[in-house]
Amino acid sequence: MPRTPWGERVELIANPLGLLSRMNLGQLYELYCGLMSKELGKRIPSMPKAKAIELIESIYGKIDKSKNREYTKTLVKNLQALSSTKYSQFTEQIKKRGFYPFIIPPFKAPDYKDIKAAMNVLGLKTGYNLKLPEYNTTTDKPVPIGYMYIAKLEHLADAKIHSRSTGPVTQKTAQPTAGKRREGGQRVGEADTYCFISYDCPSVLAEFMGPLSDDYITKEEIISEIVQNGSATYKEPKLNPARDLLNSYFISLMLTRG
Repeated sequence: MPRTPWGERVELIANPLGLLSRMNLGQLYELYCGLMSKELGKRIPSMPKAKAIELIESIYGKIDKSKNREYTKTLVKNLQALSSTKYSQFTEQIKKRGFYPFIIPPFKAPDYKDIKAAMNVLGLKTGYNLKLPEYNTTTDKPVPIGYMYIAKLEHLADAKIHSRSTGPVTQKTAQPTAGKRREGGQRVGEADTYCFISYDCPSVLAEFMGPLSDDYITKEEIISEIVQNGSATYKEPKLNPARDLLNSYFISLMLTRG
């Protein structure tokens, strides 16, 4: 990955066509606000209190869209009211995080002219030439660069991956109960099974319906083998309550033979 002029390695590259196709120019605005937040995070801890508040006021004054800039006035008033101890703690948090938090009220977002004016106060550019040290070269043209909050899908998956094996299970299929109130989890039901069959996905369905799901006998065998040997070999499913329940539905609807 390329490096910024100040030496940091870029972690994520956004597709420029994605901004236009999704009509999401707010990503660029957030990118630049993050860049200003980083720059303020560098400057504020080493500045006197009065100068730091003056700088914050000048930046927020450019992007504040509240009536009569009430938000900026309130922010400055609260910062000035901080005691020496509280302000020292405030700057220590900024120094530790490396960012000064940018908070913009809902429905009061600045436009690109306001953000550009605020960046000019800090001497920031809308684009920089990125370095590619492995190839000993730089980008031909300046590239927009900054800092954004990104929630990756893998982060969301990490929070949910355990939910199939926690909480109570139903007696009929041994799968997690439905509903948050009953501490339910994700489950593959009869309708889901029918969809996988319709799209001819037997291998995917086997993954869902095997010991990872409702085949508790095979699951216990695998767990026991892992405890004893440290690993387990693949085992064919022995039970499939969800599939059996779906077959019962088909039989009752006279769609298949028993």
